[in-house]
Amino acid sequence: MYKINGAYPYDLSDDGGSIQSSGFSLDEPSSLRSSLSRPSGKSIYLRRKEYADSIIKQPGNFQYRVEHLFTCEVDGRDIRDLDDCIEQLKVLDAKGKVWGQDMILEVRDGCLQLTDIETKEELESLGLESIVETKAVLDTCIYNSMLTITVRDRAKRKTSIFLFQCEDVRAEHIKIDLERAIRLRGADTRDRHDNREDPEPHPEPEPEAQEEEEEEEEEPPPPREYTETDRKVDILNHILSDVELFMGRVSEVAPKEDKKKKKKMMMLKKSKKKKDIEGMPPPEEFASCLQKIKYGFNLLGELNGVISNPNAPEFIHCFFSSLEFLVPHCSPDLPPSIVSPLLTEQCIRLLSEEASQEEDQLWQSLGDAWNIPESKWPDDEEVPPYVPEFSDGWEPPMVVKAPPKKSPVPKSKVQNVNEPPPKYMRVMYDFTARNHRELSIMKGDVVQVLDQSKQWWKVRNNQQEEGYVPNNVLEPMEGRRVEEEEPQEVQSVPVLTKRSKPSEVKAWLEYKEFSKITVRCLGVLSGSLLLGMTREELKEVCPEEGGRVFFQLQAVKSALAIESERGRGHSNGR
Repeated sequence: MYKINGAYPYDLSDDGGSIQSSGFSLDEPSSLRSSLSRPSGKSIYLRRKEYADSIIKQPGNFQYRVEHLFTCEVDGRDIRDLDDCIEQLKVLDAKGKVWGQDMILEVRDGCLQLTDIETKEELESLGLESIVETKAVLDTCIYNSMLTITVRDRAKRKTSIFLFQCEDVRAEHIKIDLERAIRLRGADTRDRHDNREDPEPHPEPEPEAQEEEEEEEEEPPPPREYTETDRKVDILNHILSDVELFMGRVSEVAPKEDKKKKKKMMMLKKSKKKKDIEGMPPPEEFASCLQKIKYGFNLLGELNGVISNPNAPEFIHCFFSSLEFLVPHCSPDLPPSIVSPLLTEQCIRLLSEEASQEEDQLWQSLGDAWNIPESKWPDDEEVPPYVPEFSDGWEPPMVVKAPPKKSPVPKSKVQNVNEPPPKYMRVMYDFTARNHRELSIMKGDVVQVLDQSKQWWKVRNNQQEEGYVPNNVLEPMEGRRVEEEEPQEVQSVPVLTKRSKPSEVKAWLEYKEFSKITVRCLGVLSGSLLLGMTREELKEVCPEEGGRVFFQLQAVKSALAIESERGRGHSNGR
């Protein structure tokens, strides 16, 4: 079980290939075996150990063969999230408009790189820190093993979703490797930050200066800010630790009992009442652990979208694995009796979205106390408040707010520091409201955030109109007010279409940061000519970057196909 900012060992079972010894088989000729001495058992063991160590020490680099299907930009309108992107892929595939391309997906030097499978030419390079989400989409359509990677380019203010079909290795295994590489990249960055060399020691001040400093009583440093989110994360980490410790105690007893009493175990499974097993923790400790798991579920409902690497859904699966192990080892009457704490609606919504079919069956089997939210629990049944107690005696500290910075203005003009300043954000993409609860916004607008507790945020525009918008179309402005924002010239992003003139094609190639020679060779073509070129024709004209140009054109073709379908849908709806 892993923790936030923790360091638990990883499962190396999917790291490719079996470990083979370098010895000879018994089927080989005796002359060959006699000419070379067979390695000793110890040398084989040491080689295998060295191989395993190399895997553990360098798990951040890997490569897989994949087929790139589709890349789309999140525009906040027709493409709001991954589900929209996959739906568009299905429509395009049904019409034969998906241009697949085999390539190598690899992690190297802190980047996710897409490479041409034949020429090894780099098609795309994405920093691991720009990857905000990875998912394995399995058995949903003809592409039954899809890996999706969501990338946010803050410099260009855009979010893109890459879709790959994974045939050689299933998408869920590649996802595990990629997320591991992202975690290791983040940990390496933090280590470099924490291990900076200490500054050179300052010389001791002269005695007179010391006396002057003692006379001037310096104010103690302000306390470190400790937010409510920090507190919840710390509680979650301690819950994970206690659950892991308790599972370890149960597992120490269970294997012994399984080996000695296999026949009795079969009888126990068939019987309704489960007898106590010697050495197994008492029911009170099982109840305490189950309460912590329920409390952990509630915390994940509140931290969903706040924590990452691992994120809240990954911890959901972690807790379900713990339940799958613990429930068979306790009385069947115990889990349904764990009423406090009741699960929140926010938590149940997250569980409903993330639980697999097997996890959902386990969840439903635990009874009403695990399935009815606290808001719908009968009022006549009093539920005591839950306060977790941890095995190491740790108690959650109080929230500490950072003290306000001293203001240079006179005291008469200092505002009330208890009221937080309004939060303003800039709109990155246009969004059109579809009902009275949503708010239409345009790229470049500045809005005030009123509520950000959910994925759709409530905002207010300059006309004092309020409504909900998707949070992925907004970017922070460091808290500056609208009137303080200096007007900036909004630069339009070059768009490539079949009607693009050579000058527009050239601007698009430059925006995509192709080399000068590529811009010079292809910038004389019209949009229709460039989009009509095959991969081989592009590589003949631009041997160095032809493959990467073809890769970028695929995204353009897909976007044009989506636009065409959208226009046809509007015309049919009239």
